[in-house]
Amino acid sequence: MSYTLEEIRRQPSDWATTTELLLNQSEQWRQLFAEKNYENLYFTGCGTSYHIAIVAAYLFQEVTSIPCKAVPASEVLLMPDQMINRKANNLLIGVGRSGTTTESVEAIRKFREEGFGDSLSIACQSQAPASAAASFAIELGHVTDRSVVMTGTFTNLVLATQLLAGIVADNAAYVQQLQLLPEIGLRVLQSSESIAERYGSDLNIRQFIYLGLGGYYGLAAEAVLKLKEMTQTPTEAYNPLEFRHGPISIVDANTLVTLFQSDKAPQVQVDVLKNVRTLGGKTLVISDVDTDEPCFALASNVPDTVRAILYMPYAQLVGYHRAIALGLDPDQPRNLSHVVTLSL
Repeated sequence: MSYTLEEIRRQPSDWATTTELLLNQSEQWRQLFAEKNYENLYFTGCGTSYHIAIVAAYLFQEVTSIPCKAVPASEVLLMPDQMINRKANNLLIGVGRSGTTTESVEAIRKFREEGFGDSLSIACQSQAPASAAASFAIELGHVTDRSVVMTGTFTNLVLATQLLAGIVADNAAYVQQLQLLPEIGLRVLQSSESIAERYGSDLNIRQFIYLGLGGYYGLAAEAVLKLKEMTQTPTEAYNPLEFRHGPISIVDANTLVTLFQSDKAPQVQVDVLKNVRTLGGKTLVISDVDTDEPCFALASNVPDTVRAILYMPYAQLVGYHRAIALGLDPDQPRNLSHVVTLSL
């Protein structure tokens, strides 16, 4: 079995460990946020980790009501005054798999040392350079990706930020729902396998579009990246309604448009897919309940602020099965390495 497939399938088990780790630290983080009373949170990362930042910023703000923003680590590092309000009481939350990516480590260090505010590193490696550079650190040392492509690390890092939000907001009901995800995720993963293989292996589909609203745009962007990394297939991500404003012109009979449907204005999101089909494109809705559209229902019975990571095993498996169908090695994608380091 490839590393990539094993790591995708292992996710629900790792989610249980991540949940236990964060809950054991609850009092520490609750006290910190109460004492600091941060006015703004900035989530940052590179590549997949920037997509985590997008998801986390939207969900964290909804759960805690603290203003949150996602910023690429390179922009925190190179043009901070266009990104950060120096006059506010700020916290930068840097997320990453290894905690060694150059831009992320240096952005975390710069933010703290140049007086923009405190910094928190959340990384899937013990004693990571990002942890040493930050004011505070959370380390998910139990989560590892041997494959170049980030899969389990993505969902575990998102889950860590969700748990942190629930702890900070003192929202016991939200945290309890997050604790259900490992069990729900095992079932969702199993039901994802066949449908992901069906679409991923269909070489008549030559273009993939993923749509997501709000924080789910970060999920769509990550689904796109998995396909690009593993297969170099043309694929793009959009906000559902923004897709109508020009990009829908690329739809043809060989296009599959997949919607990660959230609970916000669900019918408005689905109406975009009806437009796609009038243009000859194929569509798929991934939602929590069955719809009249071609649909994969998660059936999680938890709200969209909780279930975000449940969408990702499907998208990761589409990339994996597409790579296999094309005769590619999903563990060793073209032109990529496990960690990006730069001379800055």
